[in-house]
Amino acid sequence: MTRPAGEPGPPTGVSRTAVVIAQAREAESARPDRLFDDPLAGPLADAAGRITGISEAGRRAGEHFVLRTRFFDDRLREAVAAGPRQVVLLAAGLDTRAFRLDWPEGTRLFEVDLPDLISFKEKALADRGARPACDRTVVPADLREDWASPLLAAGLDPDEPIAWLIEGVLMYLTPQDGARVLGRVSELSPPGSRLAVEHVNRAYAELPQMRPAMSRLTSTRAAWRSAVEDPQAWLAGYGWRASVTRQADLARELGRPVPAMADPRVVGRARIWLVDALRDDSRHPWTPGRASPDTGGHLHDTDPPPKDIHPRFRDTGPHSKDIHPHLRDTDPPPKDTDPHLGDTAPHLRDTGPHSRESGETDRRQETTTMPFTDENVRELLIAVGLDPATGDDVLELSFDELDLDSLARVEIATRIQDRFGVDVEEQLTAEATPSLMRELVTERLAATGA
Repeated sequence: MTRPAGEPGPPTGVSRTAVVIAQAREAESARPDRLFDDPLAGPLADAAGRITGISEAGRRAGEHFVLRTRFFDDRLREAVAAGPRQVVLLAAGLDTRAFRLDWPEGTRLFEVDLPDLISFKEKALADRGARPACDRTVVPADLREDWASPLLAAGLDPDEPIAWLIEGVLMYLTPQDGARVLGRVSELSPPGSRLAVEHVNRAYAELPQMRPAMSRLTSTRAAWRSAVEDPQAWLAGYGWRASVTRQADLARELGRPVPAMADPRVVGRARIWLVDALRDDSRHPWTPGRASPDTGGHLHDTDPPPKDIHPRFRDTGPHSKDIHPHLRDTDPPPKDTDPHLGDTAPHLRDTGPHSRESGETDRRQETTTMPFTDENVRELLIAVGLDPATGDDVLELSFDELDLDSLARVEIATRIQDRFGVDVEEQLTAEATPSLMRELVTERLAATGA
């Protein structure tokens, strides 16, 4: 469909991820046991252009988006119940909390995001006739630049407590940009302000299961650029007293299955941090220009493992990383592990003195002597989303018939190159079959003398 001249188009880049989140919120809203109701999520996803062919990792992420949404809904309700009547959503995306939550009288809600996204969203909401349940103000600004000045100009009062939400954005910023955002938030926040924030640790970004999602994000210029190992210490340096909620505990509290990507028995020490914090200058003084002791690290930093988190959400079971030794940084995955858990993505490997790179070449030379069997092919297909119960005829079906999109095929080609040292990415078209892929890899291995 051709859009009229001057009409804002669908979001791109980082903002495109908001469409996937909107689709997850729409699906949750349709459930009889829904954790929230977002009647505008579907219309916004339609207006933006739905994301199709979502990978298995993307589908698993939907479980996280749902739990995260409910968690931050509850934190914002608690915040305004405690007194603040100013709410700021940084990088609001396609968030509709201004419309779907019950806000106390006198609440002012500010949405900050990129100008193009805000323009698109306002048009879509106007077409729908949506009316906010509070005094809503949009603030076009880039968090990597001066966003505080336009926010103040829009009416934010830094002398009154503020409830902040920073959801799903800090991992996309460099540690320096993230530190500037939190520094400015802290400067603007008087005692009694609340902060709800999400981040990840490096182990989570490096999970083998995250490789397809990371590849997709990188292809849309939306790569993750930072991680935090100790969110309580990180926020304490800015003057916030924080508590951390484990997703596994949150899922159980809400009566939902623990998402595989948040289950310590599966992902070891990998964590998505869901954090709520109170501004308390008397206990955690912070002044502009003073660095936090933990401002977050690049994904290639060699940070120590995270400290224990809020005692209310400590694991009570045997969830140590020793359960899954293949998740250790220095060990290759054992042969008898789940085929979904392959090697770490090359673009997320450590490059420092504790890196695995020194032994990578030797291991790759060793693995190229292995035959490429039907079992190898099935493992690869399952790793990118194929149902393990699929019959043996799967090898003769095309990738298109198997509903494995270009991202899945790139992931398969990457794993083949990592393990067998041959490049078949260009040959893995939608019309190609796994059987043809096996023959091609076998021929190239033979040609190299492997």
